[in-house]
Amino acid sequence: MKVFVGGVAAAFLGLLGIIIWHHAVFTFIAGGIPFILLLCGLMAAYLSYDEVKDKLPCCRSKETQGP
Repeated sequence: MKVFVGGVAAAFLGLLGIIIWHHAVFTFIAGGIPFILLLCGLMAAYLSYDEVKDKLPCCRSKETQGP
């Protein structure tokens, strides 16, 4: 029960803070969006690198090529 009351209090204070300092909150969000896009794009490129490398005919190793 204490955790629930603490969560409700934190949510209320967070909402109150957003209402009072909405300009600063929106500035923070606007500044964070390009950073998040950059990190997500780099992560997607890193994770799909092996898949793209396997599809390119010039980069296949001799072990993965068929007879």
